Amino acid sequence: MADVIPYWEHAPKSYDLLRVKYGQFESAPGIARVEIDRKFKVDKKAGAGTNGAVLTIQGKELAEVKITLRIFTEFQQQKIRPFIEAIFPGKKVPLPFDFSHPVLIYHGLKSLFVEGLSGPSEREPGIWEISLNCTEYAPPPAKPKVFTTTPKASTGLGGTDPSGDISRWQQQFKDFKSGIGPDPGPRPGVFGPPAPPGIGPPAPPSMGTPKP
Repeated sequence: MADVIPYWEHAPKSYDLLRVKYGQFESAPGIARVEIDRKFKVDKKAGAGTNGAVLTIQGKELAEVKITLRIFTEFQQQKIRPFIEAIFPGKKVPLPFDFSHPVLIYHGLKSLFVEGLSGPSEREPGIWEISLNCTEYAPPPAKPKVFTTTPKASTGLGGTDPSGDISRWQQQFKDFKSGIGPDPGPRPGVFGPPAPPGIGPPAPPSMGTPKP
C-alpha cells in the first residue's frame, strides 16, 4: 500500500517536519525544506554535418537531495549537536539513513546517504540554517549463488569409479600389454555396464576340442 501524502493546505506542519531514523524515528531540528533533482543517464552522439543528435538512454541517475533546516528556537538549537553527531559521525563508518518527508514520498525515496553537511550558519537575524547534501541510496545487488559439485572419476565405460581402482587397473593393464609391467589380474568390479570386448586381460590359450 502506498504511503498517504497529506495535502499541504490541510496539514502544512507535515511539510515542515523531517523525520530521520537513527535508533527510533527522530524529528530533525527546525523547519525542513526538501529539494530533489532527478535525471536520466543520456548518451548524446551528434552526427557529422547533421542537426540534432542520437540519444541513448542508459538508465536513471541516483536522485540528488538537498535538505535545508531553518532553526530559530532554543529547543531546536539544543537538538543540533546530537542530530549532527548521529547522521554525520566523525570516526564511525558512515551509513545511509531512512528519511521521511512528503516530498520524498512523492518520489518514492526513503534511504539517503548524507555526503555533505554545512552549517549551522546565520542567514537572517535569529534564523540559522543547516544544509544536507544527500544521494539516494541503492544497496548493491546480491551476488548470485554458485553451486559446485565434485566430479566422480569415470571408468570410460559408462560407469563410475569412486575409489579409482578401475583407473589404476586400466593403466596397469596397458603397461602389461606393452610389456613393461606385470599382469594386473582380473579387472575390479565396475559400477555401470560391463567392459566391451577387447578390454581386460587376455583369455587363456585354447586346449582344443576334446575327442569323444
